[in-house]
Amino acid sequence: MIKNILKTTAVLLGSHAVIFTAAAIKAGKDSLSDKFCNVVIILGCKVNGDTPSENLVSRIERAAEYLKMHPCCIAIATGGNFRDGQKISEAQVIKDGLINLGIDPERIILEESAKTTYENFENCIKIIDSLNLENPIVGILSNDYHLFRAGLIAEDSGLHNTVKIGAKSPNPIASYARENQVIFEVWGKRLKKIFTK
Repeated sequence: MIKNILKTTAVLLGSHAVIFTAAAIKAGKDSLSDKFCNVVIILGCKVNGDTPSENLVSRIERAAEYLKMHPCCIAIATGGNFRDGQKISEAQVIKDGLINLGIDPERIILEESAKTTYENFENCIKIIDSLNLENPIVGILSNDYHLFRAGLIAEDSGLHNTVKIGAKSPNPIASYARENQVIFEVWGKRLKKIFTK
């Protein structure tokens, strides 16, 4: 009996890993488009002291490239200062990186209180609402491995029909493997919402 339960669990987890990874890879490939957005949300990532991690460097470089391509687009750099050893916010590191790559600081809005992707979107929606743009097209910029989950969280937060803009991951195998684990938080929140209605 226990052996059968363990086998079934292993099959389910294995199937989930294959299906989720395929969906995440597809989302990453689809994100290579440079479709115009009025506002692009640049999701934060780990900062070591005041130095961006490899994934965050990749996001900053992709954001600078995108913003140069679309000079009317406004950027929201998002992410707080909440990890041990971190000296400045993820948002400030993003802004500093963009300025160093030639982006006008007037185009960059800081959101420095978020600790999670959910909080990133909740806070950014308030900022976007305050801009009084008519039916804005909103971009989500993150590493390719993160875009599938980020898209789900954006929908759950009330952002629909977003444009995904992907930055290459320096360590794709490890990154997709981690996403396979943390995606369960999203599924859990969705199930909780269904059963508490």
